[in-house]
Amino acid sequence: MPSSTRNKRRPAKISTPPNITDEIPEDEQWRLVQESGILEQIPTRTPEEPPEATSELAAQAENDDIFQCLVYLIPFSSLYALMDILVHQQYRQEVTFYGEARKLIEAVPILAVFIFYTNRHKARRWVQGFLTLLTCASGMRLFWVVNKGTWTSVMRQAAPLSTIWIYGIVQLHLIPAMISLCVIGVYVKINNLKITF
Repeated sequence: MPSSTRNKRRPAKISTPPNITDEIPEDEQWRLVQESGILEQIPTRTPEEPPEATSELAAQAENDDIFQCLVYLIPFSSLYALMDILVHQQYRQEVTFYGEARKLIEAVPILAVFIFYTNRHKARRWVQGFLTLLTCASGMRLFWVVNKGTWTSVMRQAAPLSTIWIYGIVQLHLIPAMISLCVIGVYVKINNLKITF
């Protein structure tokens, strides 16, 4: 019977050519580069004049910030309008299209500026600290107004406070958001406020 084993061949050793830079000394390499004129072809810029690419990147970053602002502005404007409508319905007050449109026309520009700057710098520590304090304050005030305020103060303050509170929680990192929620929970527990009705 013929053997089923095959002859194993070793791959042939491939010789690599020597690297040309190993044979030419470094000072000779620099002389050749300078004589060729390649270094003069590299564009240089003065420190006073920003390059076009940098200005294009800055314009692109500005457009991204505006787009991000719109991405957040649309749902939070809708949340503001929804909370206002729900509070009016809770107290059996009439809701009109023109009344809600007027409130949105007043609130959206302020909300847009607030969202633009906080979203642009949300990674900075001072912005995270500011949003943590703002979230704590707006959440505590919201629960106090809903539990102890008059119906007119609830109608005026519930929609903006809830919008700011939810936006702050969305923009905070996890640990500051948890701290904020714990502070609000302790405040609600100490003052015997209701969360649900």
